[in-house]
Amino acid sequence: MSTINFSGSGSTGKAPMNISTTASDDEAFSSNDALRITYDAMADAWHAMLTDRTHSDTHGQNWDDVGVLDGPEAVGRRKILAFGVHTASHSAIAALHNLKIVGPMYPHATHEEIDANTVSWPGFAPFSNLRAALEGSCTAAWLLDPTAGNAERAVRAAAFGWWAAGEEDWATEAKADRKAFTEHIKKVQDAGMTVNKKGEVALAGSTIAARFTHSGVIKAVLGTRGATLYRHLSGASHVAPWKIADWMDYDLAAEGRGLSISTKRYEDRHLELAADLCDVLPIAGTAIGEYYGRASTTDELRTACEKHSTWIRAVLPEVRAALGRP
Repeated sequence: MSTINFSGSGSTGKAPMNISTTASDDEAFSSNDALRITYDAMADAWHAMLTDRTHSDTHGQNWDDVGVLDGPEAVGRRKILAFGVHTASHSAIAALHNLKIVGPMYPHATHEEIDANTVSWPGFAPFSNLRAALEGSCTAAWLLDPTAGNAERAVRAAAFGWWAAGEEDWATEAKADRKAFTEHIKKVQDAGMTVNKKGEVALAGSTIAARFTHSGVIKAVLGTRGATLYRHLSGASHVAPWKIADWMDYDLAAEGRGLSISTKRYEDRHLELAADLCDVLPIAGTAIGEYYGRASTTDELRTACEKHSTWIRAVLPEVRAALGRP
């Protein structure tokens, strides 16, 4: 399958004027270039937002405010809040690491080099990294949610901790004594909360409650569209037949010696995925940015993602037409 040249204008095969590219003037601009530039732009904007040190009077400055609580319960609540802030930072950084690695999966190359397979096409590889980026960005946004108070953020942090403790016990083969699990439940109780066997954490004397699952958090942050995108990324990451079957080519080997299986490139689907991620990533970024009061770099993240999403969607009809797809 040929690599598609496009411009967004349907004629020149070069990038639009407001999109920077390493392609020279005499080289055709391909899907690889568009994908690399888009993911690099997302990663750069996300990095700028995370490393921004300017702030206003924000939730982040009052992260340990526990209101009228005092004594051991106040200490326990602050410990849970600190855990939530640190976990959110780790999650946002993990999202950055996964975003940064995707762009280089689509190296710049001439039309002929890509078609001759001297430059590899990443196939399903980006899906796992983008799935992890979605998980990390949404986990951070959910834990830092600026529309919630510190009491609710503490409950969410405790719910994440319950999930993480269970994972730790399984990973360290401590299933029998459930050490991490037991220790976390004690921290939850010290902070004036309860947790049931399903991992639902509740704040005593209130209606505030939360349970952590990646799919649930992504839906809470991004809505149905984000949840659907996550399902598609998960399907490809886990090699689910419903997701990958029509990406595969099957050819009978000579003399009945089995099947030869290869992967279709489907450049339009990779472009659609990039545009979809551009549309939802700023939602998570806005929550994090508002928590810390990083208005300028949060706006820059939104602008960069909107620009690249618009650009990609403008050229998709041309790409689909070249591939013979509706």
